[in-house]
Amino acid sequence: IKCALEDLLNVYFPTEERMAALVRARTVFDHDNTHRHNEELMVHAVVGGLFVKLAFAVKTRASVEEVRRLCELLELVICRADLHAIEDCFGDVGREALPILTTVLQMPFQSSDYSIPEEEIRVVPSKVDYEREKTFQRKGWSASEELKMATQSVCSVLSKYSLLNGASHCMAIEPRLVPSLILVMDVSHGMTNKARYSALAVLSNLAQNGGSDTRVILASHPSLMESVAKMALPYEALISRKAAALTLMFLTYGNDEHIPLVFAFTDLENSHADFSVLDTWIALLIDSDYQVRRYTVFGLYNTACGDENTLLMVSHRNGAVLEALILNATLEEEDAELRVLCLEIIYNLSCSALLEVHSKICSHPGLLMTLASFLRFREQSPLAAKETSACILHRLAQVVNLEQMAECKQVLISAPGHSSWKRIPPNISRAFDLQTADNPEGIAKHSGLLDGLSALALTVGEGENERHIRAAAVSSIVRLATPEINRKLLANHEGIMLALTRASFDYPTMIHRCLKRTRNQKRKKE
Repeated sequence: IKCALEDLLNVYFPTEERMAALVRARTVFDHDNTHRHNEELMVHAVVGGLFVKLAFAVKTRASVEEVRRLCELLELVICRADLHAIEDCFGDVGREALPILTTVLQMPFQSSDYSIPEEEIRVVPSKVDYEREKTFQRKGWSASEELKMATQSVCSVLSKYSLLNGASHCMAIEPRLVPSLILVMDVSHGMTNKARYSALAVLSNLAQNGGSDTRVILASHPSLMESVAKMALPYEALISRKAAALTLMFLTYGNDEHIPLVFAFTDLENSHADFSVLDTWIALLIDSDYQVRRYTVFGLYNTACGDENTLLMVSHRNGAVLEALILNATLEEEDAELRVLCLEIIYNLSCSALLEVHSKICSHPGLLMTLASFLRFREQSPLAAKETSACILHRLAQVVNLEQMAECKQVLISAPGHSSWKRIPPNISRAFDLQTADNPEGIAKHSGLLDGLSALALTVGEGENERHIRAAAVSSIVRLATPEINRKLLANHEGIMLALTRASFDYPTMIHRCLKRTRNQKRKKE
């Protein structure tokens, strides 16, 4: 090993001698003995010598073949060693070598003498500079196979470095590294599939192993999330779709103060843009692989936690995201956990501070009716799905005009009499309390409402949920009794009279509190 390294480092001129030294070095370092590779990294500092030669080759504009051979040697030595040896090596020379590796990544997209100024090597969205993107495509496809193989080897080395905890942040802040990886991943740029998948692996490892600040730095790069999302399109291999979905999920975590926007270049007036991350997520919700669907649902869940994202999500392509979520939630063959998570995403959207988001959710065709049907018709649905549907409807009943919920009101009002209703938390009971306050005359005449309210008021149990359900149901009955026109209906209903009798007997202060609250609200209106 020592002789091969000395031979490699001591020969600089002529070029033929340098190339011969590289050939001899490959015969020494091309083996599968992990212990020997660890020794090459930790004892003989082979990587440091190879980086010196690579820097010399790049600086002197050596032949592409020489650059490729040096990159292959780096891949042989680094990628076959143990992580502890790679970490030790990265601490010595890896940080300083990142700019050199980045330069090699950019070479296929530069002129033949790779003389394009550094400030021009950047990723620009195609909508901003279409001609620049076409230039990258043309140069990528016309790059030699030697350059493409060099790029592939560098991506493999970087994928190993990205597994190190100490490397995540410095790789994320390297100015040209992430834009270069984006260029390599783009299928229209002509790089090999191994290079593209390795570049994706680098970003995936950085997003997983880096802290919240590292993820925010990555997600702030223009077009990064869109580029990763394109790696998950249906025509890509399963390994690519899975890694891309996982990367997007981690990127959406952000930190306590920042949740990345789902797309940076699509505004509400242009909701039919060519592509966005949401388009990929919609397609992945029906992917054949369970893990891909799971990562996708969690990514949407995280994204819906930001108010800025909620309006983009409900507006995207006339509610395509809402349609996909409700479709997945109703699929009987889908995993119960994912069905519930789809409903929880809608709940996150309903918790937005933006009134326009609430209006779009309520006005989406069939959404409220489907949520109500979870309580009324879907006996086989998971209990958590029923509970989440109840939370969504309760939330919407609090923040929107009840007329916007007219589509589901008939089903929703009938729901309390259903056999599964007593297992639902008191959220909808409170929502009915709000609805009866808004229109007590009309609601009392609905068939099944009085049966449902009496069933709620007679709920058995001493738990906190049961007490809240009974209190909300009795409050609704008291509100219904406020207009004189309803009192005869209530007095003739056996269940209502039994519920009021029990409430006044078991909880003598309950009726008094409800009546007092009703009188106070009436005074406020007057």
